[in-house]
Amino acid sequence: TTMEDLTTKQSEKIDEQSEKIDEQSLEITKQGDQISKQGVGITELREGFTIQHEKINTQSMGINKQSDKVAKLSEEINKESLEITKQSQEINKQSEKINKLHENIEKLNKKNEKQDEEMKTNLANTSQRIELLYSITDTT
Repeated sequence: TTMEDLTTKQSEKIDEQSEKIDEQSLEITKQGDQISKQGVGITELREGFTIQHEKINTQSMGINKQSDKVAKLSEEINKESLEITKQSQEINKQSEKINKLHENIEKLNKKNEKQDEEMKTNLANTSQRIELLYSITDTT
């Protein structure tokens, strides 16, 4: 019977170890499932990041296009501004010429006024002389 007892004890021990192995196997399976779920989660996160990255790239390209348009418009504005400056300088030159012409006209007007005064004075003097001559010739 001792042999039987030993065999039974060994058999019980083997059964206990078998149960422990089954429990560990179950635990390993659970952990494997969790790892798989985490892997799926990581993959989904990566896909989400990729989509976000693509959206950011698209927005960035749009911003770059807008920036190019702004640069072109700015260049056109600068060209127009230069043209306006040139025209403004030309207008200033013409304005200076006009002012000089006005000054000359004023000088000529003053000269004409003086000449008119002189002519009136000369005319008056001449009239007086003529009257004097008539009066002298009338008495004779």
